[in-house]
Amino acid sequence: AGKGGPPRVIDGSINVPLNIDGVPQSKRETTREEFAQKLSEAGVALPSDKTASIVTHCGSGGRGGRATALLRQMGYENAVNGGSPSYLATALEAAP
Repeated sequence: AGKGGPPRVIDGSINVPLNIDGVPQSKRETTREEFAQKLSEAGVALPSDKTASIVTHCGSGGRGGRATALLRQMGYENAVNGGSPSYLATALEAAP
């Protein structure tokens, strides 16, 4: 299992590394423009509907929180941080 506990990967998720050149967010925050470029490079097409739900996650929740903040700056009002993979997996299992 990776950081944040099992599972290491959430089905249907797309890995878009947030850090630039491996530098932690605490030392260099990724800008909105850099994140948009990373999304594009990963083949992620954000929905045209700015009210669409988008869930972020990472090993412990910190980068997921930063990604959520960047998505909200981009106008996605329903972007939420799902936390760690184990927390998100538990929530998905409980969903109807």
